[in-house]
Amino acid sequence: MNNDIKNDIENVIKNDESYHDCEIDYILIRDNDIYAVASNYDLYIEFDYEKGALPKDFRSIGEWAYDFDSYFFDYLERGYKIAYISDDSHYNLWTTIGEQYLYEKMDENLGIRKYFEYCDHSNITKEYLKNRCNYQYVDIMKYYDYGLKFIRRGFRNDEPVALVEKHTTYKHEYIIGINYSIKDNKIIWGNGYYYDKDIEKANRDFSKLLVGGNLVDTFSEDDKTFDNGKIINHGVRERIINDNSKEVQAVALIEQTTKTGKDYLVAINTKINNNSIEYEYASHFGNDKATARLYYNKVLDNNFKSKKRSEIER
Repeated sequence: MNNDIKNDIENVIKNDESYHDCEIDYILIRDNDIYAVASNYDLYIEFDYEKGALPKDFRSIGEWAYDFDSYFFDYLERGYKIAYISDDSHYNLWTTIGEQYLYEKMDENLGIRKYFEYCDHSNITKEYLKNRCNYQYVDIMKYYDYGLKFIRRGFRNDEPVALVEKHTTYKHEYIIGINYSIKDNKIIWGNGYYYDKDIEKANRDFSKLLVGGNLVDTFSEDDKTFDNGKIINHGVRERIINDNSKEVQAVALIEQTTKTGKDYLVAINTKINNNSIEYEYASHFGNDKATARLYYNKVLDNNFKSKKRSEIER
C-alpha cells in the first residue's frame, strides 16, 4: 500500500480535537475507492473517498452500531481488498469469527473467506497473534480450506496421491500432494510438488505417479542434455490396448542436432542408458518444434487410443 494514504488519514485524525486519540484499524481499496475505519475505546470513525483526494471528511459510528458484517466483511464481498490492517483488528476479527461465525455463517459469507485468504497470504497465524497481542483463543485457520479443491485423486502403489488446485485472490497454482489426507475439512499432504499454473506438467507428473513413478527429479529432468539429444519434456501415458488391458509408456519430446539442423521428435517407450536416450519408436518433425510439442501433448492424453505403429511413425 502507498504509505501516503495511511499518513493522510493519520494526519486528519491527529488534527481533530475530538478524535485525535483514534488509531487506524484498517484501510480497504477497490480501484480508486478508499474506505478506512479508525477507533478508540469509545467510538469508530469511517473514511470514504477517492484516490488523489484528501480524506477531509469522516463519519462517526457509535460503538453500539459498529459490526464487522456491515463495516468490514461486506466491503470485502463487494471487491475491496485489504491494504492495511492493525494487529488489534486481527485480534478482534479472530475473536469475533471464533465466537459468532464458525458454525453458522462461514460457508455463506464471502467476506470471511476473503479475510481468510488474506491471512493465508500474509502469514497471519495464531502463533503470530499470540506473539503480537497475546491471542489465546480459537485457531480459526483450522476451519479454512486454503482455497484447495481436488482435480484428480488416486494411489501410487498403496499411497494416496492427489492433484489439487489452489485458487484464491492472491494465488492460483497446481499442487501434487503425496500421502494426502483430509483433516478438519482441509486437504493436507506429507510431501508436495508445486507447479504454479502449469496444469499440463502437473497432469503428466500425476499420471506418472499412478503407475508407480517418482517425482524426485521432475523439475530437473526436463531440458536435460544427453549424448544423443536433449529432453525438452517427458511424461507417462496409459495406452489403451482394448477394453480389458492397457500399457504404460514413457514419452519424451526430444531435441537432436543433425548435420542439417535441429530435429524435434516425440519418442515412445523412452529410457536412459549410459547417458544416451533410447526409445522404441518416434515421430520426427524436423525443426518444427511447435508441431512436435502439440503432438507430444496429444500423445500424453490418457484417452489416446491405440494405433498401429505405421499410423504413428513418420
